[in-house]
Amino acid sequence: MNKAHVSLRVTPSIWLEDDEFDQLCISLKKNRGGFDDIAFFSSLVHTPLTLEVLETCNKLLAKRYEQVRELGFKPGINLLSTMGHHEEDIPHTLHDGFTNFTDINGTIARGVFCPNDPKFKNDFLIPMFTMLAKAKPDFIWLDDDIRWSGHHPAGRGCFCEHCLAQFNQKFGEIFTREQLKKAVDTGTIEERLKVRKQILANNGFSLCNLFRLAATTIHDIDPNIEMGAMDAGMRLGDSADYADQAEALSAGSDLPVRWRPGGGAYTEDHMKAFSDKAMSIGCEAAWLPDSVTNIQSEVESFNYQRLRKSEHTTCLEACMYLGAGLTGTAWNILASEADKVQVYHSLLAAVAEVRPFMDLLVSTNKRIRPAGIYGGWNHAWSATTGLPDGNWVGGSWTLGRMPHFQDVFTAGLPPAFRLKDASMTILVDNGAWAFSDDEIKAILSQGLYCDARTLQILNERGFAKYTGFVTSKVVDEDGREFFLDHPFNQGFTGAIRDCRQSFPWGHETAFELVPQDEKCQKLTSLVNFQKETLLDCIMGTFENELGGRIAISGYYPLRDSLYFSKLTQLKRLFNYLSDYKLPAYVESYHRLTIWARDNGVVTLVNASMDDCENGRLTIKTTSTSATFATMDMQTKTIKGTPAPNGYVNFDLPTIKPWHIALINPN
Repeated sequence: MNKAHVSLRVTPSIWLEDDEFDQLCISLKKNRGGFDDIAFFSSLVHTPLTLEVLETCNKLLAKRYEQVRELGFKPGINLLSTMGHHEEDIPHTLHDGFTNFTDINGTIARGVFCPNDPKFKNDFLIPMFTMLAKAKPDFIWLDDDIRWSGHHPAGRGCFCEHCLAQFNQKFGEIFTREQLKKAVDTGTIEERLKVRKQILANNGFSLCNLFRLAATTIHDIDPNIEMGAMDAGMRLGDSADYADQAEALSAGSDLPVRWRPGGGAYTEDHMKAFSDKAMSIGCEAAWLPDSVTNIQSEVESFNYQRLRKSEHTTCLEACMYLGAGLTGTAWNILASEADKVQVYHSLLAAVAEVRPFMDLLVSTNKRIRPAGIYGGWNHAWSATTGLPDGNWVGGSWTLGRMPHFQDVFTAGLPPAFRLKDASMTILVDNGAWAFSDDEIKAILSQGLYCDARTLQILNERGFAKYTGFVTSKVVDEDGREFFLDHPFNQGFTGAIRDCRQSFPWGHETAFELVPQDEKCQKLTSLVNFQKETLLDCIMGTFENELGGRIAISGYYPLRDSLYFSKLTQLKRLFNYLSDYKLPAYVESYHRLTIWARDNGVVTLVNASMDDCENGRLTIKTTSTSATFATMDMQTKTIKGTPAPNGYVNFDLPTIKPWHIALINPN
């Protein structure tokens, strides 16, 4: 893998009009090296088009495919709506005769159709896939409407007659929609998790069936058409078995499968959104099988107003996602109908100009997954939402409760997205319920940092002898964290971290941690505004008989952790928990987001509006020199100094605000 996979997505308002298409071709000729593929959007609206309208469009697309082939690009179609996104332009799109997507309350989404409806498959999907294949595109890329949420006004999951029948047959049940709604939120936690996982598995089975139907139908017409898929963010509504999904999309062929992890970051108003998206789609890329090597992010400035995102931010965004583990970019940056192509000529030139750095990132990182601190996502993660008492189907399934979305991961700590790539794990909230007993024991045999809720779950499940603590008293107001005399707090003994517990927003209960073994060590206590002790211990460590190193925090374990004292404490603690095996971390007090590999390569972003001066990056490596490359392909050699535990400290050149660099000590 020696370069990035790069595509440009083209809206119908451009390819339907000869003059606009000619202007696009002018820009493509000028920036020929910036793109590999041209992906033509099938539609402007997010509801499936009728077969009659699609047939008219398909004839023109066949012509456009040949035109871009002559320019040296691979052409294909981005099928915007297969089952439909949500209600839009209903009178003029597909809307009659098929079963609509139906949520657990019976609410339907007009313009969104159930892929398990036999009539929808036979009378629409198969004819549509056949028609598209006959135009001879090089690839057909399915969009992120193939999902189980976000189909407004329907809620999460399809529970129509076809989906219910498939569910009951698959699992030997006799549920009605109402009975299923009750089952996911009643009974023991184990009983609820069983039914929830069955629903996710059923949705995953439906998705794979749709992928396989598309691929086999298309390959019956032309076996050389590559298939691609996109999702709307970590497959939160199904089993997220990416290996099965990729296999279904290939339908047994030897053709490569294309993938595009989804998620929106549409403006530069909130720059951390790009870091958050990088964590999400980087996690998905890590879980994709090794056979999938064309993994493109969607860099999108919806709804395509040119000034919503600068040229620099647009380029930076794509490079951040490559650093997080993707291998390409799908530029979705052209307006629909409001503006002419000329408005975007300079932007197309800018994204083409950054191509060499994109190629460098991919040729260096390849498919090597980021390594470091695992955040606990796995296939069963969605099933844990709302435990023990919440509403599962109607609750929040957002990724925001994942540790990697916390500010602390913008300040020099390396994320890992799979347990096998981790030297320690963070578990919070209900995350422990996503793991089997064997998996929990493996986590407890390594390094674990967790909150009090996780401690309670682990102890309830029979792992108390490996955790070292139990929870006791709680405090709900005016609690502040007091740093005790401990090596991890060196230089900060007596410091107080106040997360403003009594404020109505962001409130968290503080838990006392009671040591159960003489090997337990206390790091912090809870005090009030008069510095009187409220809880004797709210953070502590324990080394168990499995060899695991455990740290529990009963007070805001990740939030409000960018204080110099707290961040330094956590970096010392996480190094200890990992047994000093983190691949890299930022030793200095700077807001630098990093993705590190076990081979010592680090992608680094200055996630601040200040210049990063006197930054220090610590890498697990034997090399005392490294190449430092920036987005404009300026490179220099930086020297390192050996440090304890097999690390080398590298003093970084000045890094401008929101700029990215690749550091390679190999």
